[in-house]
Amino acid sequence: MKVRLKTASIILFAMMAGFFMSCTENSQDPNSGSLSDENSNGSLTGKGHVSFLLTDAPFPTDMVAEANVTIDKIEIRMVADSDSTENDSTTFITVSEEMMEFNLLDLRNGVTAELTEAELDTGTYDLIRMHVVDASVVLNDEDSTTYDLKIPSGSSSGLKIKIMDGLTVADGGASTVLLDFDVSKSFVVQGNAKSKKGIKGFIFKPVIRAVVQEDFTGIINGYVSVGDTIAIGNATVEFYQMDSLITSALTDTTGYYAAIGLPTADYDIKCIAEGYEEFETSGIVVIANDTTSVDILLTPVDVPAEESGE
Repeated sequence: MKVRLKTASIILFAMMAGFFMSCTENSQDPNSGSLSDENSNGSLTGKGHVSFLLTDAPFPTDMVAEANVTIDKIEIRMVADSDSTENDSTTFITVSEEMMEFNLLDLRNGVTAELTEAELDTGTYDLIRMHVVDASVVLNDEDSTTYDLKIPSGSSSGLKIKIMDGLTVADGGASTVLLDFDVSKSFVVQGNAKSKKGIKGFIFKPVIRAVVQEDFTGIINGYVSVGDTIAIGNATVEFYQMDSLITSALTDTTGYYAAIGLPTADYDIKCIAEGYEEFETSGIVVIANDTTSVDILLTPVDVPAEESGE
């Protein structure tokens, strides 16, 4: 059986409920009764409310029951003056210091879990720093074999995730940042990945991408089936741009799949399921803030008579 590790995603929903900014520096706001704030550059700034959520597009569960990560800190960096550096702690804002553990397999096809909420100053943010302190994989076998994974030494200061084209927090605006946790690259199988007994462990090499969802991304969803009635679960649906795999999804028992946070572009789609011919289609257009539905019909693989026992 061919095993294909899938992609997990982390969503940070930035719901920006801003306040009115003062018209003059350090002047009293007649509507709020409070003074406007100044940022590090001396300019006036409002506030935005930010909610952080977690979601996942998992890898097949016939061999893996859990893919766990523990996060103890999340920070975001505000773009400051040109003299600031990536290591300048004054430009990073802590949005959570709560210890949180997630089984990424509990979150599928757009389902989300709340991480934290925070208020951010209006401005531009370019980098997220996420502290992952533990990771483990539990196999779906009789012994629930568990592999506790070593966290890379470079992660002690936090995983640095660049936000594609940056996040702009507008006064009274709303934004969503999607972090796509690539499980296929982050949980590397050691040994023979074709059977549970052949798996000797995993190496944790976290790979995450980040995009601003409202401005730059859309959704592709649909159903995978044979004919109009037979749903195909655990089918792999992959999404490509210029031959580069962007993300992937796994169908549930109804054959449903969804890939959220896809950057606006044209995509090629491949669908792979055990016992069926590989499906391919191209030119699927993703539009910002929109959903493109693509239903996939698979054809059973013809089995030679000698192999089928006839």
